[in-house]
Amino acid sequence: MKTKNQNHIFIDTNIIIGAYSNDKKFIHEKRCWNYLTSLIGKKIFVSSLSIAQFVSTLQHHKIDKRLVKSNVCNIIAKVNIIDFTKDDIDKSLLMNEDDMEDNIQYVLANKLKCGIFFTQNTKDYNSYISIAVYSAKEHRTIEQY
Repeated sequence: MKTKNQNHIFIDTNIIIGAYSNDKKFIHEKRCWNYLTSLIGKKIFVSSLSIAQFVSTLQHHKIDKRLVKSNVCNIIAKVNIIDFTKDDIDKSLLMNEDDMEDNIQYVLANKLKCGIFFTQNTKDYNSYISIAVYSAKEHRTIEQY
């Protein structure tokens, strides 16, 4: 089995949603997103599932379609989007954890050999021991190189 790559960073949906919110309570997510996507020598991954959830959340809050599209274009310009497959879903179904969406994100991060995972739900990832999990507040623990 290959070791995890500490230069591969996976970002969960909740960081993205917070980063693009105008609500001041999401300042840590915004800072985390801006910092991580500015790092040189790191490969940042986001799942296509996260993009779909992001769009759904913005549409639910009646955000203007042009702004939604602009935000999505901004996201895909900054990160690598990873698609999930039936095989990824099957693997997530075999996991014991309750949150299937978290399981899918974890399966994808593992598939990419990501050594680092950013989420605001760190407690939901306690049992995923093969990857280092950080909250948005901890984004500065990741160094440039």
